[in-house]
Amino acid sequence: MEMPSTPQGSDGSNDHTNVTIDVAGDLLLQIKDSSQNLCFYYRVSSTVLRRVSSYFDTLLDPGKFSEGATFACQKAKLEEQYGEMSHMLPAELPIIHIAEIGPLFPTKTPNTDVITHLFNILHRRDSSHLSPGGPSASHIALLAAVADRFDAVRPVSAYVVKKGWHKDMKEPNWSRTRWSTKKSVFKTKEIFWRQRILAGAILGLREWVLHHGRFLIDSGSEGWRDGADLETTTTINVMADGPWWDLPYGIEEELAYRRECILATISSLQSHFLNLYARPSKQPHCRLGYASSPQCDSFQLGEMLRFFIRKGTLRLQSLVSESANEYTPSYSGSITTLLASLRDCPSYQVDEHHSHCGLRTRFMPLLDHVTAMLASAEQISVCIPCWRKHKSEHSWQENTVKEWWFRGELPGHAIVNECGSRHDIGRNMFTAERREWTFGE
Repeated sequence: MEMPSTPQGSDGSNDHTNVTIDVAGDLLLQIKDSSQNLCFYYRVSSTVLRRVSSYFDTLLDPGKFSEGATFACQKAKLEEQYGEMSHMLPAELPIIHIAEIGPLFPTKTPNTDVITHLFNILHRRDSSHLSPGGPSASHIALLAAVADRFDAVRPVSAYVVKKGWHKDMKEPNWSRTRWSTKKSVFKTKEIFWRQRILAGAILGLREWVLHHGRFLIDSGSEGWRDGADLETTTTINVMADGPWWDLPYGIEEELAYRRECILATISSLQSHFLNLYARPSKQPHCRLGYASSPQCDSFQLGEMLRFFIRKGTLRLQSLVSESANEYTPSYSGSITTLLASLRDCPSYQVDEHHSHCGLRTRFMPLLDHVTAMLASAEQISVCIPCWRKHKSEHSWQENTVKEWWFRGELPGHAIVNECGSRHDIGRNMFTAERREWTFGE
């Protein structure tokens, strides 16, 4: 740490800007903005930073790091010389260079506004550069990420709640945006959801994680498809595109796992009826008791096969040769759209006497149940207070898989949670190893 007569960039140039957070501040923090190739010097109060940030409290502790010892020595000399630090020019203040703040900012995104906003919050000052409607989702997400980097989450979370930003559940008006491709529509929406989830996870904003996590589970992610690796995929680069592409605390993996569980549940519903009608049975599923009842069952099985194949949710595959078996990736579209397409199942009948024998009569109530569960963020998304306090109970990945789930079963005892809501009803159904969809019919 040095005390140059004029603050300079790390390369020795004068490409720098001074930002005054506290006019009586006793310290300059040097942070480089790679997007602009500029060094910014933030005049701050070491006393304030040590009080609200464990990162700075440790860094500036004379007994722990050389930076703290050097700063304490220089500050004592300057106070002896000038009396008060407020009388000093920025060029005379001690400087600490923050060498690395981590891969927090997308490559082309300036960090100055966000870091200035953070230091203003920590010094209990408002930032004048914010729009009247409040900051963007990306700004709040980056603000949360930087606060986490400097161990200053609590004051930032309190500030966001005080401003009422956490109550904003609205999405941008996508209809006013011009899209080049359908893929760009999806990615823009996903970025917004991820920014809200990231900010909510770090700052403890329950509704943001629940609400936008449900959207992400429903729609899927570009980074989850075909086993894409977030670090190497060509379409997503966490370092270049933003920290929201790798959600923290295991939430990224949990949301992807929950989506797969829901898709497996829908697949089991389809398989249940196919197996039910394909298996030999002493009693026909047609309950009319006519001589044509076995023919009715065969007709319905054929109609089911045609319907599911036409919708793209089923493929007939040969088991004669291994070369005929091709890997098929999981469905990558909206689960809501998938369920809506399955609601088109016809009510065909083998003749005019079999008016209630088709798949639709038995299938629709079950689709209604799955659709209702999917619409409930409380049941399928991550609740951040429960995740923090009781992750092993709240996580679908870490919980022991329920062996059987029966349609109409009564929920058991509520799990211990922080929010007062139940999350185990949906979890029990979606994570069960086997499901009996027509139990009790």
